[in-house]
Amino acid sequence: MAAIKQKDSCYAVYYRRITARRGRQCALVAVRHKLVIAVWQVLADKVTHRDLGADYFARCNPQRATSSGRPTPLP
Repeated sequence: MAAIKQKDSCYAVYYRRITARRGRQCALVAVRHKLVIAVWQVLADKVTHRDLGADYFARCNPQRATSSGRPTPLP
């Protein structure tokens, strides 16, 4: 899929995030599902598609992007 091969696409970042946790096949299905939803919204609402960008997930939750997801130990 071309969407996961572009480095600056939010779909490529989403694919890499899911691949790390669930595997390649599950990540591919998840990205396809995201694309189907995007196509549906474009066709139903008659709007243009705009890619959210590679840093979308980091902008949404900057603390999660910089940490490993585990709570920090108390001193």
